[in-house]
Amino acid sequence: MADHEQTKKSNFLDYWKGNKSLGSAFWLLGVVYSALIFSIITVLVKQFVDKPLGLSILIFLIFKIYVWVSVWRCARNAIHKDAQIIARVLVVLDFVGYILVF
Repeated sequence: MADHEQTKKSNFLDYWKGNKSLGSAFWLLGVVYSALIFSIITVLVKQFVDKPLGLSILIFLIFKIYVWVSVWRCARNAIHKDAQIIARVLVVLDFVGYILVF
């Protein structure tokens, strides 16, 4: 059980440090997990909080910061220079979009 917990913690930190592939950081964290986390946060906060929007945005922003930093750092692991640039441009656009919407 301790090995499993250590592996999860290691994976979490490996993304943050940029030690994972850009593909897994972008698609797994940035797309799949972001959609799941957003959905779960929205449902849970609506169930237990009177003013859910602000809390949902705050919790999701914390996760998004993790995703932005992870994708930015993992971009250096991309084989093609174009993929590095595109990933970083998408991080900046996502950040700007998040700021403009909220």
